[in-house]
Amino acid sequence: MADGKNAVPTNCGDVPHQESQTLTDTIPSEPNNHSGLRPALDEALLMYRLAQSINAASTLQDIVEAVARLMPDCDGVLLNAFEHLDMDRASSIDIVAAAAVPPHIEPQLRYRIPVLPVLHALRGEPLWCFEDIHNDPRADPVTRQIYAELPTQALMAVPLFSGRRLWGLLMFNYANPRTFSDNERRLAAGIGDLVMAAANRIHSQQESAQASEETTFMYTLAASINAANTFQEVTDAVARLMPDCDGVFLNFWEHLDFEKSSYAEVTAGSNVPERLHFLLGKRMPNADWPIEAQIYRERMTVIEDVTLDPRVDPLSRDNWDEIGTRALLWLMLLKNGRNLGFLFFNYTQPHQFSDRDRRIALGISDLALAAIERIRLQMETVSALDETRRLNERIQHLAALEERTRLARELHDSVSQALYGIGLGAQTARRALDHDPQMVRESIEYVLALAEAALTEMRALIFELRPETLETEGLATALAKQGASLQARHGISVVSEFCEEPALTLLQKQNLYRIAREAMHNVVKHANATRIIVRMRLEQGQLVLEVIDDGRGFRPDQDFPGHLGLASIRERVLQLRGKLEIGSAPGSGTRIVVMLPLSPA
Repeated sequence: MADGKNAVPTNCGDVPHQESQTLTDTIPSEPNNHSGLRPALDEALLMYRLAQSINAASTLQDIVEAVARLMPDCDGVLLNAFEHLDMDRASSIDIVAAAAVPPHIEPQLRYRIPVLPVLHALRGEPLWCFEDIHNDPRADPVTRQIYAELPTQALMAVPLFSGRRLWGLLMFNYANPRTFSDNERRLAAGIGDLVMAAANRIHSQQESAQASEETTFMYTLAASINAANTFQEVTDAVARLMPDCDGVFLNFWEHLDFEKSSYAEVTAGSNVPERLHFLLGKRMPNADWPIEAQIYRERMTVIEDVTLDPRVDPLSRDNWDEIGTRALLWLMLLKNGRNLGFLFFNYTQPHQFSDRDRRIALGISDLALAAIERIRLQMETVSALDETRRLNERIQHLAALEERTRLARELHDSVSQALYGIGLGAQTARRALDHDPQMVRESIEYVLALAEAALTEMRALIFELRPETLETEGLATALAKQGASLQARHGISVVSEFCEEPALTLLQKQNLYRIAREAMHNVVKHANATRIIVRMRLEQGQLVLEVIDDGRGFRPDQDFPGHLGLASIRERVLQLRGKLEIGSAPGSGTRIVVMLPLSPA
């Protein structure tokens, strides 16, 4: 059984022994000619002295001892508090202070007493009296048995209210049957009023102190949890402030969603007994814990004794028994209607959770959820950055491979073919050297033309292999060389119209160069054009780059599978935070315009 004196957050400690004295001993003994008024005067004086003593009390124990001094023939004055300080919510009642109790009854004071049906039956009465509880028809068998164990045969109980909430009882116990006089009943009711006022004052003071303590506790916990950078550090922070707990476990559902999961994984744990270390990192199948399906939507689940709680199914009870769990707090991590996981507070013995415990647990839940979400998102961000880095490295590798392949193809298609033509021309000139001077002259001119074209092509290819020369030679020069290379290689007219060199970063120049090169190569591969115009001009604070051809055109709103040139151009314009316009129609040529805002000087 739980210790009833620990059930309510009150100061019930021992007080120094005071000399046994009843308040009747302090009544003046001078004669009074109005003998009919003497009882009323005596009673008023007693209540006055009692009020002074009770109002000076700073603990509930002080109050009860002050009352007991007034009731010397009583076999125990008991102050009882209902669970949650509310009879309507309570399943038990605890003795939180007692005085003048016979030694043989003292062990019974530690027991928690269930809220008996007779208490509900008497709720509306200002004073509850049983002159012989074992023969009173209002007392049910359970009530008789409990009071036989005390033993108590007669009692008076004064209900104690805070507003309309019945939070406790002041009880006067008697070992033998007793007839209570009207004076005794009136005195008990008056004492009850004094006790109720003083107890409410003390409760209010304690609640204020408790609220301050809880605020400090939650501030400390918040600072510790907010400083956590790992899930383990979160559970460590919580466990440091829950020293009576036999393990704090952080669990995540598979897919971070109970409704999609088949198990929960124990991700972190703190203050875990050595015999339970095997749980860390373990996957706990949902099928082994049917209770989860009952409670997964609840923010907090409290089970004070798994062997007695009717919510606990036999399989869950057996599994908890195997790991030694007798009581628990279960805090679900609910985010936007989705159950990510839960914090589990394990207790190896039955445990009573006070209202304060429950409030703090809900505060822990909010703080932990915020920290866990922050850490989880950071981990996802780091993972995403790592994946992005790996993808970028892969893309760069593929781009380099593609570029090498393109250069090899262009070397083969241009320089290699030119060199082959130069060789043929030289052979022709040698054969005609002795008999056909005109043929020799034409062959040499053919060789010189091919050599010039090959040199131009090689310069363009070398430039593409070293794009950093854009910074020294400039974008206009690079585009002019690219145009000359296309013209020499493919026999297509390339007209260049450039403004002065724009003030751009190297990255901007590289992207614009590759955009223009891709556009010109698309013309060569797809447009069947005879003329390309490449323009670059400054206009209203932006650089405008145009590539225009007189080819067969196309419909820009259609997709062309396998043609990646336009997609590449769009991606590069997006990287530059520029604007792209494509104007074309079948039979009307194509105009590609890139507009790039220039930063003010």
